[in-house]
Amino acid sequence: MVCRTRLTRVATLLGIVVGLIALVRVVNILIVLVLPLYGIHTLADAKERCGLMLAQWRSLLIVTTVAVGVFFPQLAVWKYSTGSWLVNSYGSEGIPYWRSPHVLLVLFSVKKGLFFYSPLLFLAVVGFLPMRRTLPGFWAPTLLFCLLNCYVISSALIWWAGPASPPVLCRKLECPVPAVGFPLCGREEPACRDLLDVAGACAWPLEPLPDEAVLHAGDFLLRIGSASPV
Repeated sequence: MVCRTRLTRVATLLGIVVGLIALVRVVNILIVLVLPLYGIHTLADAKERCGLMLAQWRSLLIVTTVAVGVFFPQLAVWKYSTGSWLVNSYGSEGIPYWRSPHVLLVLFSVKKGLFFYSPLLFLAVVGFLPMRRTLPGFWAPTLLFCLLNCYVISSALIWWAGPASPPVLCRKLECPVPAVGFPLCGREEPACRDLLDVAGACAWPLEPLPDEAVLHAGDFLLRIGSASPV
């Protein structure tokens, strides 16, 4: 009974965090992929994780219900304004280049390219190689999160969104940047304590968590989700 109560509390907190992230910017919801993918190395691991998630379907339902409830004010605004519950808020400035994303421009362009304005992040790319050995649990979700963000941003019509002066990194790239703390550190260091605490949230279908760990992980996820207001 105590275990179920704790799991319910953890699921509710995660649902609130997920809903707030979606309210800030819907695309930021990609950070949630870290949760189910943590610790998966093989196909057998993936099958086992699916079984665990199905076994905790009540907790998943709570997370989904709470997240939708937190996001509901945005749905209500869309319904009131346009008559539709789901709206592409970017309009004509959406993501039309799904089949031909501007990956090279996003990464290397002088027009707010990632590596042009933040060359230190090259170390993060290199860090993915040893990370598979030193932090195997984070390797797959971190890599997938970064790749998906790069793909979505590269597919946008105005991928370089951000202030014109002074010239800085594309605002949309600010969201996935905190995740590269994993390959930059390469191991469990105090410098990436925030990132590592998120792993605790990943384990909530397996075992109860201390409340302070949940709040710490939720606070970090929320900071990533609120990194870009557009």
